[in-house]
Amino acid sequence: MSFDPEYGETLVAADDLESLTERARAVVGSPVRKADVYDLEQAIWAQVAADRLTAVLEGSLTAEEILTDHFVRHVHTDLYVRIWTWAGRHRRLETNVGVAPEQIAVRLRTDVDDLRWRWRHTAI
Repeated sequence: MSFDPEYGETLVAADDLESLTERARAVVGSPVRKADVYDLEQAIWAQVAADRLTAVLEGSLTAEEILTDHFVRHVHTDLYVRIWTWAGRHRRLETNVGVAPEQIAVRLRTDVDDLRWRWRHTAI
């Protein structure tokens, strides 16, 4: 059975292409395929995760520092800034993710504050 387009050949949608950085375009080439962008994201994610884990293991990054909305936005920036122009910013458009754009900042802060409270006040 043959699929069209071939597996891994799906192109990035025109709307998403507008948000792709020039640097990412240069790396993935043309045409821009979803699989190539995904592979690039995975490589960056692995490096960011390794860097954060190393910082935790060395003691230079604590749970108190991690459990803030600022940290979450900073990680989001580190994960995506080389690929997407929207890196580190809250979504402005309505999607099916489940949180309205105008509520993202409040929900993020509330959820992270809840996690921090649990970290401080519950025993393992």
